[in-house]
Amino acid sequence: MYLTGNGEETAVDDAYWTLQEWQSGNPEYSKYGDLKEAVIKADGAEFKQAKAELIEHGVKESSIRSEITKAVKDAYLNGELSLTEAKNKLILYNGLSASEAFDKIKEWKKEAK
Repeated sequence: MYLTGNGEETAVDDAYWTLQEWQSGNPEYSKYGDLKEAVIKADGAEFKQAKAELIEHGVKESSIRSEITKAVKDAYLNGELSLTEAKNKLILYNGLSASEAFDKIKEWKKEAK
């Protein structure tokens, strides 16, 4: 990768995330870990901070939304979140309407069968 300045991940951003992974000492480190944890815990301040760090270091908004959806889906299908909690998290953190969130959850249920 190389420096682009157009919002895409750059070599500097890639190096930043590699360093974060090394410093974590966690073999299962993910640059989205703090974001996902904040969503599941419903910690608005931590969410804003994690999202800002991701954006500052080259992660696109669409990638962030995708990771939020994955985190909510996994927690819902694993029984960690109720239908209402999952729907509310998709609305609050992903900007979906209530009907869009409900439709997405219905999709997950079909996939899980």
